[in-house]
Amino acid sequence: MYAYVDSMNFSNMDIVAALRHFLEGFRLPGEAQKIDRLMEKFAARYCECNPTNTLFTSADTVYVLAFSIIM
Repeated sequence: MYAYVDSMNFSNMDIVAALRHFLEGFRLPGEAQKIDRLMEKFAARYCECNPTNTLFTSADTVYVLAFSIIM
């Protein structure tokens, strides 16, 4: 799963577009713990791809917003 996420490029994407791109490749599992791990990895990768983004100060901020969007 980590290799799959690390292969994605979210550069210059807003968070909604990046999340759509991330989720189009698979179906979310039903278990909340698995979704949590996926969202944590997505948030970290999004921050890696957008280091100059001033809207999000950390991966935790991206994580909270991404989790809120999918719920």
